[in-house]
Amino acid sequence: MEKVLLLRKLDLSLREIKALLSGSPSAGKAVLGYRMGAMAAELSRLEKARRLLAGLFEKGMEIFPDLQEELSALPSPGSLLKETVGSGGEARVLLLPPFRAAAFHVVGPEPEERAGAIASEFVQKSGLYAAKPDARMFGFNHPNPGVERSIHPTHSAAASGKLAHLLTVGHQMDDVAVGPHSPFMLLPVYGGKLLFIGDILHACTFMHGIEEIVHPPFLRRVQQAFVVNGEERLYWGNDNFGWGAEFQRIADILEEPDMKRGQLLAAPSYLIDSRALLAAGLARMRAEPYYFVTDISRWI
Repeated sequence: MEKVLLLRKLDLSLREIKALLSGSPSAGKAVLGYRMGAMAAELSRLEKARRLLAGLFEKGMEIFPDLQEELSALPSPGSLLKETVGSGGEARVLLLPPFRAAAFHVVGPEPEERAGAIASEFVQKSGLYAAKPDARMFGFNHPNPGVERSIHPTHSAAASGKLAHLLTVGHQMDDVAVGPHSPFMLLPVYGGKLLFIGDILHACTFMHGIEEIVHPPFLRRVQQAFVVNGEERLYWGNDNFGWGAEFQRIADILEEPDMKRGQLLAAPSYLIDSRALLAAGLARMRAEPYYFVTDISRWI
């Protein structure tokens, strides 16, 4: 066990350590060679990232357009799979790094079989494994084919029920994350409520919609390009660098019956009337723009 713990410090996975300790010498060399190559690639990535950071540090964001091509070609951080032991003995949990994927969805009878057939045909016709032998193909559950999802690159939302289409269809018209056509901001129109299970009020996405209306002074508008349904589109985002969100403070501006507190099993839970939160949140943010944030610049 001590050997395993020490070898883990070399960023070796449990499977690689097993091959190293119990496999043939050639298998062990193959494992080490692969890991050394991966580390060399990561070192190269870090050196390129350091050089680009130095350029930004010296000349500022004015040179960002000149660096975009190099930044686009730079691999994302954490290019290696991270592996941890799960509670199921031999079970393992892989923490996947960012990656590009071809996804196939089918809504209707036998969705998994039909999506799998489309994916298999794509793999065969494209010659994917010839170009990328380490490509992986896996499935994911879609437990309710009746669910509709809004179209947005960062803040899409899923909905089911008789209002699902009305809540999701217009999101693609917005060029911001939580705009007037997002499912979040349509909740007050239909008298919707927000249910939080656990102490997670700080993660209230609905509040970003209020920020889009108020435009508090600590937010800086930034524009970013995303590929949505095969076409590149520009979206506006908000950079709050130096400010930490404190959305849990909505508990201080809402009272019963607009915010009901209770327990769901062992978890503290909150049921919030979206119309009340919209009205109270707008009023407080307009009166005190910094009410829902804390200055964290001294710790950055």
